[in-house]
Amino acid sequence: GTRIGRSELKPGDLVLFFGDLHHIGLYAGNNLVLHAPRTGTVVRYESMDNMPFQFGVRIG
Repeated sequence: GTRIGRSELKPGDLVLFFGDLHHIGLYAGNNLVLHAPRTGTVVRYESMDNMPFQFGVRIG
């Protein structure tokens, strides 16, 4: 896919977090990401501001 910055995100883009890119989610729009915070928790919407965003990726 194509690497994009935070200001270019659209719903459905992949969003990668943390310096080692160990966490990924789906951008849902309105500064929200859909993700599973850790093993054993439910998938949920959360503010993008709660994790260190690195970059987004648009597929297709």
